[in-house]
Amino acid sequence: MVAIDRVGPQAASLPVSEKLAKEHTQAGSLRSDVLAACAAAVNELKASRTLLDALDAENASLKSRLETEKRTTAILTELNETRKSETEALRKAIEAKTETIAARDTVIATQDKLIDALKTKKPSPWRRLGDILIGAAVIAVLK
Repeated sequence: MVAIDRVGPQAASLPVSEKLAKEHTQAGSLRSDVLAACAAAVNELKASRTLLDALDAENASLKSRLETEKRTTAILTELNETRKSETEALRKAIEAKTETIAARDTVIATQDKLIDALKTKKPSPWRRLGDILIGAAVIAVLK
């Protein structure tokens, strides 16, 4: 463990470096211990870089997915607002239709009352006689 202390605290924290350093320390070669620890550190650095590249790729994928989710949410929100406005327009159309039907029913009822009033109203005999005399006068004037 003496050689590890000489290599530095970074190398001592690495398990592979520590194992190699112990093996070479027992052999008695300080220089080979340092070289072994450096080699182990290089290997671990390569592995770390590979993992970092994988993490960067994953982060890029997650950012892309997040942007897609944001676009999806925006589109769904717009669709929801469109459906709400469509529902409101349909509701107003139904109200207008109901008012139109009510107005039509009122007109029909008024016409029915007028028809009933005209059916019950009989022309007076004097009026009939006046209509006949007017017709006769018109015919006489035309001849």
